[in-house]
Amino acid sequence: MKPPACAVALIASFACFAPAARAEDLQLRMLLHRPPRAAFDIAGWAIAPDITAHPPKGFALLGVGVRNGHGWAEALIGRFVAEGKKPQSAANCRSLFRTGRTTIYLEGMYREPPRELPTAYRQTYRPWVAAAFVTFSVTDRLALGLEGDELYGRGVKPSLGIGPRAVVKLDQKTSIAVGWQMRNAYGDTNFVRLYALRAF
Repeated sequence: MKPPACAVALIASFACFAPAARAEDLQLRMLLHRPPRAAFDIAGWAIAPDITAHPPKGFALLGVGVRNGHGWAEALIGRFVAEGKKPQSAANCRSLFRTGRTTIYLEGMYREPPRELPTAYRQTYRPWVAAAFVTFSVTDRLALGLEGDELYGRGVKPSLGIGPRAVVKLDQKTSIAVGWQMRNAYGDTNFVRLYALRAF
C-alpha cells in the first residue's frame, strides 16, 4: 500500500470507527515538533486547536532536550490557549526511544487547573497526565501498536485509557496517526484521535 493510500485508509477508518466506538471525544489535531538536533538543544511543540472542541484549545511548549542515536528526551513548559478563556500553564516531559522496529514514547504532564473552573469542581479536576505508546514498524511506512494515557488527581478516581494505534509515515518529517482509547472511569468518554505530525 502506497503512503497516500495508507493515509486515506486511516482517515476513512477514523470516520467509520468513531461512531461504532460510541466516542464523544473526537480529536483532530495538527502537531508541529522541533526536536533536539544535537546532544543538548532547544526543543518545542506547537499543537493546533482541536477543530472538534468548543471552544478550540491550542497548546505551545518550549524547553530543552537531549538526543542520541536511539531517540530524544525533552523538558518543557508551556500554555494551553482557548478563545475567551485565560491561558492555562503546564509543565511537560517527553521522550521517544527506538530500537530495531520498535518505538517507545513516554510523557508526563502537569496542567494548571483552569481559572474559570468553579471551586466546587476543582476537587474533581485531574491535573496530572501520563501517556505512552509502543508501536512496531510493519513496513518502512506503517507502524501498529498500542497507546494509553491516565489522568489523575488527589482524591479523584484516575481515568485510564488504552487502545490500538496506527501510524503512517508520509516522509522523513511527516506522519499521520490514528488512535482509539477505551476509558474506564464512570462518566468518561472514549477517545478517537487523528493527528498529523510535522517535524521541523
